[in-house]
Formats: sequence, C-alpha cells, structure tokens
Amino acid sequence: MRHYELCLPIFTFMLVSMSITSMSSADSPAQPAKVDADGEKNAATVFVLSPAAEPVPALELQLLPPFLDQRPGNAAVHYGKVYAEQLTFLSDKATWSRIRAVLDTPIDKIEVTEVDQRLLASRSIFEPLERAAQCERCDWQLPLRDTPYWEILLPEVQQSRSCARFLAARARLQIKQRDFDGAIRTLQSGYALARHVSDSPVIVSTLVGIAIAHTMSDQVRAMSQQPGAPNLYWALASLPQPLSKYRRGLEAERNGIYLQFPELQHPEDSKRSEAYWKTILKQAWEQTQEFNQPAKRQRTDTLTTFVSRAYPAGKKSLIAGGMDVDRVESMPAAQVVLLHSLRAYELIRDEQFRWAYLPYPVAARKLAELDAKLKQEIKRTDVLPIAALLLPSMGALRQSLVRESREIKVLQAMEAIRMYSAMHAGALPARLEDCPVPVPDDPVTGASFEYDRQGDVATLRGPSLRGAPLNLEIHVAAAKADSQAQ
Repeated sequence: MRHYELCLPIFTFMLVSMSITSMSSADSPAQPAKVDADGEKNAATVFVLSPAAEPVPALELQLLPPFLDQRPGNAAVHYGKVYAEQLTFLSDKATWSRIRAVLDTPIDKIEVTEVDQRLLASRSIFEPLERAAQCERCDWQLPLRDTPYWEILLPEVQQSRSCARFLAARARLQIKQRDFDGAIRTLQSGYALARHVSDSPVIVSTLVGIAIAHTMSDQVRAMSQQPGAPNLYWALASLPQPLSKYRRGLEAERNGIYLQFPELQHPEDSKRSEAYWKTILKQAWEQTQEFNQPAKRQRTDTLTTFVSRAYPAGKKSLIAGGMDVDRVESMPAAQVVLLHSLRAYELIRDEQFRWAYLPYPVAARKLAELDAKLKQEIKRTDVLPIAALLLPSMGALRQSLVRESREIKVLQAMEAIRMYSAMHAGALPARLEDCPVPVPDDPVTGASFEYDRQGDVATLRGPSLRGAPLNLEIHVAAAKADSQAQ
C-alpha cells in the first residue's frame, strides 16, 4: 500500500481513539455518560489504584531499554527478521484471535490458556524484537529519491502493528501472572518499537508510532491497578517528550512535492523548453487528480481550460511578487502556471508547518484556523490544489502528539498519587501539590490538571481534544473495597 493511501484512515483513527481518556478500556470501566454544558458526552474513566512506594534506587525501573543494554546496529534489520522467520506464527488465526481477546479482557478476567503460555514462551519472536529495541538507531531504508514520495510502499508500518499487539498481549499476560519485571521488560521493547516506527520520513509512520505507544500505555495503566505493582513515576518521567519522533517526517512532508516531482525544484529555470514544462504540468495535473477523487468530481474543466484561466492570474502574481515583467512574459504558459502554483503552495505550507515548532497550548487555536483555511484551498481555480490535497493536517498531527504526551503525564500523575497513598494509609491527596513528587502539568493547556477530592473519590479533568474529554474518577483499591463492604 502506498503511504498516501494510508494517511486518511490513520488520521481518522488517531482523532477518535488515541487518548486513554477518550475511551473505556477493559481495565477502566466507564460510568454512564453524562452530557456537559457544551453537549459533549463526558463519561468518567475509573482508575482503581493500588498504593506503591517510590522505587529505590529511583531510576531502577525504565520503560525504554537501559543505556547499558543498548547496542550499535539498525533495528529495522531485526524487525524484518521477525516476519522473515516467523511467518507460520504470525499467520496463525487462532493465535491472533487470542491476542485480541487478551487485549480486550480485564486483567482479573483473563484465564491463562495454552495459547497464552506459548505467547509467554515465544522467545523466537520476543528476542529479535528485544534486540531491535536495544539498537541505537533505526533506518527503514525508504527509497526517498528513487520512488515518487507519495507512492512509497510501507509494509513495515503494517507489520509493526502486529509486533505491537504481540508485545502488548505478552505484557498483559505477565501482569496477570504478577511478573511485573517481565512486563516492564516487554514494555521497554514496545515503547522502543513506537519510537523506531515513528522515526521515519513519512508522517503516517509517526502516527502509527503514536498508536503503538498508546497500546503500551494501556498496559502501564493496567499495571498501576494491580496489587504489588511497582511505582513507575520515575520510569514515566524519564521517557522522552514527545515520545514519538516526528521531525524527520515533518521535514520530508514539507518537501514532499519536490520528492514526488524532482523536476519542480527549480521551476524558474529558463533553459527548459516549452514542451518540457507542458509535460511536467500535465503530470502534476494528473497526479493531483488521482490523489483526491472528490476533487476530481468537482473539477469539470480540462487541463487546457485550467491553463487558460490560471495563466493570467499567474503572470499577475509573479510580477507582483517582484519578478521581472519581461522574464515572466518570456516564460511558457505551463511554466508560469507551475511556478505560480508552487509559490502559492509554499506560502500555505510554511504558514501551516511553522506552528508545529511551538508548544501546543500556544499553537492550538492557530492550527485549527489553518486547518479550516486549508480545506478552502481546494476551491481555488487559478492554481493546482497541491496544498489542499497533499499537505498533512498540522492540527491533527499536533493533537495526536499532545494526546500521546497527555497520556503519559496522566499515568505519571497516577503514580504520584499511588506514592502518596502508600505513605498515608491508602488515602488520596487533598491536592496534587500534596504528592511527594511533582505532578506534571497537562500538556494540552500548559497548566495543572483539574483535581478534586471528595472523601474516598477524586477526579482528574482536562479540556477536550476533538470531543475526547479528560475525565478520570480515581479510587484507591483498599478504600474502594471498604466502601463497597459498608
């Protein structure tokens, strides 16, 4: 599958299901949905925490492979070996049916089966994944300059999802059996896989990496609710922020049109013939039509009629932008239209991309405005709709990244509360500031999470991201058991 064909469904998936607070998991039953003043469903997600003291030494536990376990080498080689050597296992329908069941079943309801025992014992799969996780780099060897950018095949993206499900199910079974050290070791491989997959020159891989990180954080959430589970506050604090690597993908997507059409890197070149520019314009026209079928239905004109309309607008724009009049007049019409379209594209592109480098609370509103503006670009009739069809949504990307960060910060807050409860006979703190370690701010707002305690129940809240509110109902396991007994 070409990577532009993956983008829409994955962006949609990320927007509706990425945050731990936007959906109920098997381990955190949601209460009946309430409707808030804005009309949004605001179902509370329940955390029943088990008190746990701070680990000693504080950084003894890690959620990425420890420094001394890291080694030189390319992780992609080891990930590839899993699929090359384990086709029988990876294509077994019964095994994958069981993996899905394990991921969907509350920890206390899982009954370990013979298939589960094989999953736990499957060193032939786990060990190459662990070796990959310990590699210092991951180079997927994508043919950026040998294949048109938006036609690059991404089989490793699909394969990594299966690896992530396997690791998550393995960690979950280890948690069930109270093998917390084994689960942490498995989660190290899972979080490393998330970083490796995201470290790619295509944004869609970044989104898949974020989804993998979400799957691992689900297991951390499950572990924090198990009696005897170690406190992972400092392990979570030491994770990189953001966890997923997105800068390479951002830079490549920013230059995607030139990776797709290298000939367009110098559209002002006066040495090319009129026939050359006509050919390039025709290719760009056909490609943009292919990338978006709804746009194709909207555009009833031909390339010839488009050029007749766009050429006068292009000349006017280039001259207004400072280009010499005689030079513009001497250019073939196709070259003028391409140059005009590319300049319009670059203006829109950089207006969008520049906000990706600022903190989310600063950039959020502007990104929403620019996403709406980008949708309007499809209606322009004087340029090729390159930006509207091919630029990724910066608002959607930043929301996915900040959801990943919020998810980890919420888990860190839960660990701080577990630490407090261990020091105060199972009580919940009256304020987050009472915790013995700092509770991180909500990365969505840059301010503290909203926290309130009423008796043996506390709530942690934050603003919505695309209709996914942060609304957690927090209990301590012993206190909840006592209240139910009464």
